[in-house]
This record gives sequence, structure tokens and C-alpha cells, in this order.
Amino acid sequence: MLVCFVGAFRVVMVILHHLCVMPAYYLFVILILPVKYIHLPTYLLIEGMLYRHLLTLVAYWGSTAGYKLYESGDDISELANHRCLVLPNHQSTADVPVLFAAFNTKPDVLENIMWVMDDYMLYSHIGIVSYVHGDMFIRQKLSRNQRQLTLGKMRAHVLSSFIPNHRRWCVLFPEGGFLRKRLSSSHEYAKKMSLPILQRVTIPRIGAIECINNAILEKRDVPFKYVIDVTIAYNKQSDCLGLFQLIAGTYSQQTINVHYRVFEFTSIPAHSSNDFFTWLLERWEEKELLLKRFYEKELECMRSRYNMETMKSPQVFCHNDALLENIIFNKNTNQVKFIDLEYGGFNFSAFDIGNHFDEMCGVEVLDFSRFPKEDEQKVFIAHYLKKFHELKGLEAPSVTEINQMHLEANRMALCAHFFWGVWGCQQSLLSTIDFDYKGYANSKLSEYFNMKPITP
Repeated sequence: MLVCFVGAFRVVMVILHHLCVMPAYYLFVILILPVKYIHLPTYLLIEGMLYRHLLTLVAYWGSTAGYKLYESGDDISELANHRCLVLPNHQSTADVPVLFAAFNTKPDVLENIMWVMDDYMLYSHIGIVSYVHGDMFIRQKLSRNQRQLTLGKMRAHVLSSFIPNHRRWCVLFPEGGFLRKRLSSSHEYAKKMSLPILQRVTIPRIGAIECINNAILEKRDVPFKYVIDVTIAYNKQSDCLGLFQLIAGTYSQQTINVHYRVFEFTSIPAHSSNDFFTWLLERWEEKELLLKRFYEKELECMRSRYNMETMKSPQVFCHNDALLENIIFNKNTNQVKFIDLEYGGFNFSAFDIGNHFDEMCGVEVLDFSRFPKEDEQKVFIAHYLKKFHELKGLEAPSVTEINQMHLEANRMALCAHFFWGVWGCQQSLLSTIDFDYKGYANSKLSEYFNMKPITP
């Protein structure tokens, strides 16, 4: 009952809020309209400020409802002054407001974007404002003739609005519609054209992208410098956030994830339609894999695959960071000592062994071919268990115990790759140390996914 009341209250407040701010926007635009014909840059500056403030209000719908937006991948904050083509996947009606929120934290971005959106958005509360700003709305499910007519209108819009208004970013959804609406037709088209069957995204289209790019080149205006590939992910593919849920605050899962990848436009084969489609499809296949891994919830997968309750390895105080630089051998006393115990804590002894095997591949430069072979691992494990049994007053370890520890150490080596990969992602955002944490995380997570299928 309380959730329903809060949701209804939020909807009423949003309506009242927009009944106030929308007319204010239109009034200000009418008042400054003469400036458009006297000094266009001044008009664009003022209108851009008004437009940004309106989109900021929309961006706050999620944060006031308790939804948390997480951004990852390449840093796009420095690209505001470059002409960029932004290509997100399209899952639901909330995708556009989510991007409002993501771009709101980047200076000089929202006011300098042209959005290419489905025409249903034109009839929303923000649609007319977007139309006045110079955004474009296109219909879906068009016949071939209608599609050509729409591309002609798009070209005219680029020449009459995008270029004269000095817009820098163009946001376009290559999938041409929501995932749930296009998935079946995407599968049919993929089968017909012998293309990969995608489950979490749909086959992208290149017609609109080529139309916009060709119009810019035809006008000899500033070309696109970067492509920003955006992947939006909600907590569950089957339970995507919708526009009404965003307004009412009734979405059960409260995290939204946006991942960026940046490509220089000159590195893209945009001169050839076939090559460009192949390039874009490869990016969408990577997006499919990224979403697959995200929705599979790796931690839950590891817990279900490797039942920790059946582990034979004892739980002991572990170093948890047994890289070679943290192990000191004193030749004079013939002793080994461990340093830097800040990650120390209780864990399975197999984790320390598996992680140590991982660390043999290096730190700053990772060479996974140096991961010890099976016979080398078993020699190490045999010595370890022999000493461990001596300290416990037990008999020498059996072959079965050595084999069991070898199995569990390799499983923990896999877990360690995942652990340090996630750690690298976090440190890339927080640490001030001059180290390529992002590259390190990418290497560790890549090796995790490489080893996952072959680790028993």
C-alpha cells in the first residue's frame, strides 16, 4: 500500500512539475526567438541552458527513486567538444532518460546533443521540447519506400538543424526499436542472411548512420571524430526498467549500468556499407557477450558451480596476495617470510596456492603461458601438504589428497582471476598510483573467461 501511495505521489508531482516548467521553457524560447535571427550562437547558448535544465529534471527521476547508476569502461567526459556518434543498445522506454542521467554529469554534453528517437517520444511530455531543440523523431516498421523517404527527411534535418546549430554529439539507436519488439524479427532476418542469432541485442542497422555521416561529409562540415559505443544493462533482462516505473519509482531492481567504449571514427571502415555493417555487427556481438556475462551473475555462477561446502581444503589465515614480490627468501637463514599482509584474512588454503600460481604469470606484464604446468603444481602441492601434515602431526599426504588439492587450487586460481579483475576495475576509479589498473583488470578478466570453460 505504501509503495502504491509513494508511486502515485511521485507521478502527480512529476505532472505538476512539468506543468510548471514546460510552459516556462516555451515562454523563454518565444522571448529569445528574435535573438535567433540576430545572433544564432547567443540563442543556442540560452536555449541549450534551458534544455539542459529540463533534461536534468528528468535525470533526477531515477536518483530520487533510489536507483543507482553505475558507469564503466572508457572515459567519455573529455569528448564533449568533439563530434561524436553515440550508439546505444535499446531495451526499453527508460533508455533515453537513463542516458539523460548519465550525460548530465558531463559538462557541455546535454545541450549539444541531437537525439534520433522513436516517434512515440514526440508525444511524451519531453517530446515537444526535444522537437524545439532540434532532435529528430522517426517511425519504425516502415516499408522500403517509406524508409527511403525517412532517410531523405533525416538528411534534410542534418543539413538544416544538426550542422547549423553546431551540435557535437548525435545519439542514435541502431537497433531501430526495443529489444522485446524486435527480437523475433531480428532472429528471422539473421536466419535469412546467415547472421549470428543474438538474444540480448538485435541486429543493428546502418542506414541512418550512413545518411547522417554522408550529409555531414557532403556539407564539408566537421566530421565525426569518435564513435561512443554504449551498453545499457538493467538487473534482469526480463525485467527492464520502463518509463512509468522510472517516474513512479516502482522498479524492483535498483541498479542501472552503462558501459562505454570509444573508437576513433577514422579506424572504422565507413567508406563501404558492407564493411561498416560487418564492423558494427562485431561490436554488437561483443555487446551480446558483455550482457550475457552481466546477466549470468558470475558470483552466483561460481557459487553454484563450485559448492564451497564440499571443499576439502581447510579454512586458514591466508595471505591472499601471494605474488612473488611479497615473498622474501633469506639465503643466510634459509627462511621464507611474507610481507604486505593488508589483504590477509581467513580463506581456503587452496586460494593462496591457486592465487600464487596466477601470480607466477607476472604483475605489470602478464604472460599467462607462465602459469605452472600440472606436474609442477603437484610437486609444489606435495611439498606444501607434507609440511602442513608434519605441523599437524599427521601422516604423509596421499595421492588422493594431492589430487584433490590440485583440483581445488585450480578452481581457486580461476576465482582469483575474477577477484583481481574486479579489484583492478575498482582501483582504476579510486587509486592515484601510476599503474594501468584498467589494462590489468581487462587481462585478468579475459583470462578468467578463457579458463572458465576448461576448469573442472
